[in-house]
Amino acid sequence: SKKRESTSTVVKENKVDDPPVATPQKKINRGSPLPSSMKSALFKSGPVVSKKVPSIP
Repeated sequence: SKKRESTSTVVKENKVDDPPVATPQKKINRGSPLPSSMKSALFKSGPVVSKKVPSIP
């Protein structure tokens, strides 16, 4: 039973790591070569613009 407990703990750690892994993937997509029109669309829908907008006023 002790071994099973350790296994369940590892599974929980993996689940916690999944969300952070998804964040860098978005950054990689932005860095990938894309048409300027697609880049502008990604930046408009991306959280970077939403962060800059409130900082301007």
